[in-house]
Amino acid sequence: MFLEIFGLGLLVGMAPGPDFFLVLKNALQGGRAKGRATALGIGCGLLVHVAYSVFGLALLLQRSPALFQTVQTAGGAYLLWLAFQTLRSSVAPETKAPAGLRRQQPRESGAASTVRAGFWEGFLCNLLNPKAALFFISVFSNYITAGASFGVHWIYGLEIVLAVTLWFLFLARVAASDRFRGFYLFAHLWVDRAFGVLLAYLGLGLLWP
Repeated sequence: MFLEIFGLGLLVGMAPGPDFFLVLKNALQGGRAKGRATALGIGCGLLVHVAYSVFGLALLLQRSPALFQTVQTAGGAYLLWLAFQTLRSSVAPETKAPAGLRRQQPRESGAASTVRAGFWEGFLCNLLNPKAALFFISVFSNYITAGASFGVHWIYGLEIVLAVTLWFLFLARVAASDRFRGFYLFAHLWVDRAFGVLLAYLGLGLLWP
C-alpha cells in the first residue's frame, strides 16, 4: 500500500499542470536554486492541504460551492498574474537573457530574493488550487479504512508530499542543466511567451472550468 501511495504521488506530480509548468519555468529562468525553491514551496503548500484534510476541513471545501469557487477564483487570478509577469518580461524592450543565465552572478541579496520569490510562487500556486484538497479527500476515502487513526492519514499524506516534492526537485535539476538552459539562452523570449500562454490558459481554466 505504501508503494502504491508513493507511486500515486509521483503520477500526480508528473501530470502537466500549474505546478509542473511553474517549476519548469523558474528552473529555466532562475537556475537550479530557484527551481529547487519552487519545488519546496509546492511541497509546503501540499503540507497545508494534508493538514486540513486530515482534520476533515477539506470536506467544507467539497460541500461549500461558494468557498470552493472563492479559492478557485483566487488560484486562477494568481496564475493569470504569473502569466502577465512572464509575458511582460518577454516583450520588454531589453532582450537580454534573464539575470540567472548571465555569466556574472547577481549580488547575494538579489540571488536570495530570487530564491524567496520562487518559493512563494510555488507555495501560492499549490495552496490556491482547490483541486489538491479534493485529491486528498479521494485518497483518504479510497485508500484508508474507516476508523483509521490520524497517524495513518498523516503517513499517507506525507508520503504523497514527499513523492511530489522529490519529483519536482528532479525536474528542476534537469531543467536547470546546461543543455536545457543553453537552449533557453538561445530562445528565452519565445519560451517565456509559451510559458505565459500556458499559465494564462490554466488560470482561465480555473476561472471558467
